[in-house]
Amino acid sequence: MALYVSIDEGYSVTKHTSIQALVELCASYTLQNGEAVTAKVVKRELKNGSVKVYDYDADDLEEAKANGSVRGVEWIYRIQAL
Repeated sequence: MALYVSIDEGYSVTKHTSIQALVELCASYTLQNGEAVTAKVVKRELKNGSVKVYDYDADDLEEAKANGSVRGVEWIYRIQAL
């Protein structure tokens, strides 16, 4: 399975062959709901099509965990399997 990571709506796309490499790339980021990026989470989310990861500060992270998302924060990376 080829995994692709895009930045800024696909203007920069890189190909990866390992979920572990993606986990390492995204180690400092979270999902929209504040959940940590792990191999298990990436596999689960890829079943829904793609994974978007976010770079929240401490306040935004608390809001994401409480509300499931933060208004006005854009994703950093989008991971998609093709």
